[in-house]
This record gives sequence, C-alpha cells and structure tokens, in this order.
Amino acid sequence: MLFGVSGTESITQPKGPKMPRIAPIAAACTALLFGFCLSSCSKSGGVEEITETRTLTTAKEAPKEGVSSAERFGMTASRPMTAAQPGFTWTTPEGWEELPAKQFRPVNLRPAADPKAECYVSKLDGAAGGLVENINRWRNQMGLEPIDEAAIATLPQKPLLGAEATYIDLDGTFGGMSGDTENADYKMVGLILAHDTESVFVKFTGPKALVEQELPKFEQFCASLKRGAAPGGAMAAADAGSLPEGHPPIGGADQASGATTEASAAELPSGHPPVSGGAAMPGANAPVPGDVKFTFSAPTGWVQKGGKTAFREITFAAAEGSPTECYVTELANTGGGLEANINRWAGQMGAEPLTAEGIAALPKIKVFGNDAPVAEFRGTFTGMSGDAHPDYTMLGTLSEAGGSTYFIKMVGPAAEMEAQTSNFTAFCESLKLK
Repeated sequence: MLFGVSGTESITQPKGPKMPRIAPIAAACTALLFGFCLSSCSKSGGVEEITETRTLTTAKEAPKEGVSSAERFGMTASRPMTAAQPGFTWTTPEGWEELPAKQFRPVNLRPAADPKAECYVSKLDGAAGGLVENINRWRNQMGLEPIDEAAIATLPQKPLLGAEATYIDLDGTFGGMSGDTENADYKMVGLILAHDTESVFVKFTGPKALVEQELPKFEQFCASLKRGAAPGGAMAAADAGSLPEGHPPIGGADQASGATTEASAAELPSGHPPVSGGAAMPGANAPVPGDVKFTFSAPTGWVQKGGKTAFREITFAAAEGSPTECYVTELANTGGGLEANINRWAGQMGAEPLTAEGIAALPKIKVFGNDAPVAEFRGTFTGMSGDAHPDYTMLGTLSEAGGSTYFIKMVGPAAEMEAQTSNFTAFCESLKLK
C-alpha cells in the first residue's frame, strides 16, 4: 500500500538457561558434522541453486513534525540555494522571540513566544510576480478566493521602509506554506511593498485571537524596520545551511532577472519561498545539474520542455505550444502523505476534498511497479501564479520508489485533456528507476 509502513521481521532467541561454552575440539567437530549434513542435502551432491527470493524491508521513517517545506521536499546540496545577506535592522517587540535567520528569512520572529505564530520578512529582486499575484497567493493559503485588481486597489496602505505598502488582513483556515495542513480560525496580516527593482514582504500568521492581541506589536515592528546591516548575534547573517520555508513556485518567476515570486507551494506542489537580499531561488524553469533517476517512454506528440529543473524532474507539453503540461516531481519520504496531496490538488481545482473512502476507491495504475491511485478533477484551475483557468482538467498520481515519492501531474484545458488520458496512463506506467 502507498504510504504504509513496511513490515519488518526479526528473529528472537527463546528464553532459557544459558548453554555451556563448547570446548574448541567439540566446536570443530560440530562444524565438520554440520558442513557434511549441508552437502548431503543437495540432490546433485554439488551446490544447490536458490531460485526463490524474498525481500525484507525496513519501516519507512514517518515524516517529522515541524520540518520546513524545503526539508519536506528533500532539498539537498544537489539543489543549491544562494545565501543572502539580511540587509535590515529592527526592534524585536517585547515578549517576541528572535529565531535564527534562515537563508530566505533574514528577519525571523516568533510572536508572543508561541510556536503556532510566525512573523518574518523576505525580500526579492524585481516585481516578484506583482502585487495581484502575491496577494492572491496569500489568500489561497487562507482558503479564500482570489480577488481582482479593482478590489486590490481598495486595500489600505501603511508605511514600510519609507514607502506606502499594501496591507493585507485575512481570516480563515490557514493551509500553511505547503498547503497540506488545516489550521482553523487563523489570521494573517502582512505588508507587501512591490516595485520594479525590489519587493519586500512582511507576514504575520497565527491563531486569530493571538494575532489580534499582538497586532499593536506587529505594527511597532514594521515601523522599526530599517534598511542596513543587521546587528551582531544570531540575526547577523543568514544561515547558509538553512533552507526556505514553503514550496518553490512552479510559475511566476522572472527568469531574466532571476526573481522568484514569494508564494505558496508545490507542487510543486504549492507554497512560497521568501527570498532576500537579492538572492534568487531557482525557478521551475531554471536548469540544474544532474540527470533524472528514472527511464520513461514519452507518448507520440509530446514535447519535452527543457531539462531537469530545481523542482521538476521532467516536463512535457501535450504538443508544441500547448498549455497542457505533464511533469514529474520527486520528494523525500512521503512528501506529506497520500490524502493531503490529493486533496491539495482538489483545492487547486476548486473541488471538494475527498474522504479516505473516496481516495481508496480511486482507480489504480502501475507506477514504478506499484499500484498508484489516479485522481481526476475538472473545474477552475488556480495555479501557483494565482491565475484562474476555467474548464480545466487535472490528472494526478503518486508512487514511492527508491526512498522517494514521485508525483506525476497533468493539467490543461478540458477539451485537450480528453484526448490525453490514455497518454498520461501510458507515460506513468512506463516509468522505471534506473
């Protein structure tokens, strides 16, 4: 079963009195007699070939709680990130904790010392996808529908770093950076300062009652934020060994400038990596060294789009210039679990989440030699850019192989996808580890 704990076998010594030590001569005689018996068991008198094998597996480690989305997605040295300098000074509000700076969170605080709350600053080069896209990413994280430019134009403005920033105040169910959690009755407040040269994001999330209680301190913190070298200590520089919270965006990266949208996750699944100090996180289209770990057969007509990237092992278009894409993502361990990922996909299509019984009833195909469920959704697809695509179809499946979980997903206009179902199945079933 997918995401099940593999069985383990052990042999235990039955309890009883200890056996006396065998004298060296007796031990040698016993060994000779045992060897003679073994040779006598072979009908041919020679070496007996073993034709039946059985594989024992160890239990897969359950995903750890509290890990970052980057850790969840198995980012390692093979998927490098560029360290950034903080570039800010600030006053930490009384009762708040300073956490070590992360590579993509130069300012990282824990409001009211409550582990359920977080407040951080991130900075990107360029417009980073724009105000509309980023606001709708945040709304998506809170389970809210996107809004248009006219509605965004009415949002309040508050001072930040000597300029006027757009203020966001959202209530709802916070799905986290990865989109696979449900934190009911949460609140998110934040400021977005978006310019052509750089974009700064200040974000505070947590239980609604706590955020409302700490809101004056959040405003004090924002007012204290200044550009410049950070003070010495834990916040003096970004930890080059840390990784960003949230998923890397699939789209919305300005490849020319290297800017990546501060957004919610993955696919890659979904989530957004905050990036600071002009450092750029590789976007979905940024090539990375290395080769994929699997072989495959691409259906006739499919066109490969570039090579392996930081967060997609391989990507195909259904045809030259087609908006329909199929891609494969590899995540460490279970990548969040079967139910969470399928229902995240449902959310991207505006569909109701599936129950455990509904997921168990999904049709299955062979992927990497395992039975894998195939989910199909039709509706309005909201991608990582926040743009809505009505009358789309999504096909998705996932399978464990070689210590990782592989996600195969195909999305496109429903009219095109009708002819691609068999191609999707054939491609999935062709996947084999090298």
